[in-house]
Amino acid sequence: MWRYRDSRSYRVILIDVGHVLMNFRACCEALGLAYFCGQGFSDSALCSLLDLDQEAEPAMMVGII
Repeated sequence: MWRYRDSRSYRVILIDVGHVLMNFRACCEALGLAYFCGQGFSDSALCSLLDLDQEAEPAMMVGII
């Protein structure tokens, strides 16, 4: 949240997540790779795997090749 300090912060974060996922999908398609994007994952398991602080850096989506 250090980067987004105005009243539209949540909206901007969701737009940024969308841009990252669309770039992920475009790269996978260009390379001919099968991929999956979704939000059905265990927050605690993913944060533990990536060594993230679940409160400070919550995962919003996941992309799998």
